[in-house]
Amino acid sequence: MFNIEHKVKGKGRCLTARCKISPGDLVFSEKCLFWGHVQTAGSSICVSCLDGTCMPDPGVCLECGYTLCQTHQEPARHKEECELLAISGWSSAKNMEDQLLVLTVIRCLLTVRDEDMGIMAVRGFMDVARMEWLVKRIVQTGKWGEEEILLATKCVLYNCLDVLGKDGSQLGRGLYPNACLLEHSCTSNTRNIIIGDSLECRATVHIPEGETITTSLVSPLLDMFTRRKELKEKFNLNCSCPRCCSPTELGSFSSALCCLACENILGYFLPPHPADTMPQYTCNKCQYQIPEKLAIKATQELIPIVQEFNMFGIEEQEDFLDSLLTKFHENHSLILQLKLNICKELGRDDYDSLEGAENDTLQRKTEFCEELLAVMDIIEPGLSVVRGTLLYELADAIMVREGRHGKDIFEDEDSLENKYEACEKYLSEAMKCLENDRDDKLKQLCMKIKKMRHDLYKVRQ
Repeated sequence: MFNIEHKVKGKGRCLTARCKISPGDLVFSEKCLFWGHVQTAGSSICVSCLDGTCMPDPGVCLECGYTLCQTHQEPARHKEECELLAISGWSSAKNMEDQLLVLTVIRCLLTVRDEDMGIMAVRGFMDVARMEWLVKRIVQTGKWGEEEILLATKCVLYNCLDVLGKDGSQLGRGLYPNACLLEHSCTSNTRNIIIGDSLECRATVHIPEGETITTSLVSPLLDMFTRRKELKEKFNLNCSCPRCCSPTELGSFSSALCCLACENILGYFLPPHPADTMPQYTCNKCQYQIPEKLAIKATQELIPIVQEFNMFGIEEQEDFLDSLLTKFHENHSLILQLKLNICKELGRDDYDSLEGAENDTLQRKTEFCEELLAVMDIIEPGLSVVRGTLLYELADAIMVREGRHGKDIFEDEDSLENKYEACEKYLSEAMKCLENDRDDKLKQLCMKIKKMRHDLYKVRQ
C-alpha cells in the first residue's frame, strides 16, 4: 500500500501511496515496538500491564522499586529492565512522571537493540539541557552513550502516540514504527485506530498513487493557534500544512473572529501566515488589524468555559451559542465544539430516543447536522468518527419526523420515499465511517445504525 521515501534532505522520511487507495482501505496495521505508562492519579500501576487486567494485587519490585503485579515479577524482560533501573537510580527521579520516563527510554534503547533498527525520523529538536538529569541516570548503566540516550529520549517524547483502551482512555504512549513516519496535516487523508498496543491506519478519502500519506496528530476541530501549540508541545512540530497556511483555513473560517471595526460586523479577523515575523489578525473586509496575542486571548479564555457548558442543559447551551456568535464566525472552533454537543443531545430523552421530540426541535437538529457536515467536509474530510456520528443523528431526526408525516394520508409518497432514500444513504455512509472502530461506545452506535437500516427497509417495503 505504501513506500517509505526520503523528503527534502534533512527533513526526514514519509510514506507515499504505492497505488490508488480508497476510503476505508487498510493502509497498514502494526503493533507498537515498546510502550510506557503515563502519569496517572494512582501510583499502584503495574509497569508491565498495559490494560491492568492482570494486576489484582500489585506490589513493589524489591530490586528496582517499580510497581509490579505477581504475574510480571518473574519474566526475563523485567529482569533485564530491573537491573538497569536499579543501576540508574530510579529513586532519585523527581516524581512519578520522571520515573516512568526513565523506564520508557530504557525500553526504547532495549528495543533498538532487539529489533536491530536505528531510531530514525525523530521530529524536531529537543532542549538537551532539560534532559541532562535523565542522561546522567541512564549513562550509569554503562550500556549506552549520551548521544544514544538523547536520541532515544527524543523518540519517546516526540514520536510516540497515545495507547488507548476500549473506552478511549489513555493507557500510555508507544512507538508504532510506520505510524511515526506519517506526515502530519491538519486535513489528513488517513486516521489511526488504536486499541491497546495495536494500530490500524485507514484511508479517510481517496489517495492517488504517489501522494504523501498524512495523519492528524491533533484534533482538526481546534483553532489554528491551539493546534499549532499542541503540535509544538507534544511533537515538537511547526505545522505548515495547506490549512495552516490559509488565512480562511481553506474556507472553513474555524479561527475567525468578528471584526468590531466593520459596520454591522461584515468582516472577520483572520489568522496570520505561520511564517509572519510580526503576526497580526487582519479583517478580510476593512483590513483593520489587531495583535495576534489579543485574538488568541479572546479564544483561549473561552475554551474552559465552552467545555464547562457541555454539562449544562440544551437551553443554556443554545443561549451561550447565541452569545458566542456575536464574537466569532459561525464555523469557529469554539462554536463547532458547542454545536456538536448540542446536536448530539438535542431532542433526546433519558432513553436516548427522539420519539418524544417536537417537530420544530427535530428540524433544528437537522439544520445543525447539515451545517456541521458542511464544515467537516473541509477540516476533516471523508470517513471520520465525527462525520459518522453526525450522519446518524441526521438520519434519526429525519426518520422520526417523516415517520409521523408518513401516517398522514396527504403526505406526498414520492417526497417521502426520496427522504427515506436519503436516510439510507446517510446510514450507509455512517457505517463506513464507524465500522472499523474498536471503541465500545462506537460499537454500540454501529448496532443502532444496523437496526435503523433494518427498520427503514421494512418501512419502505
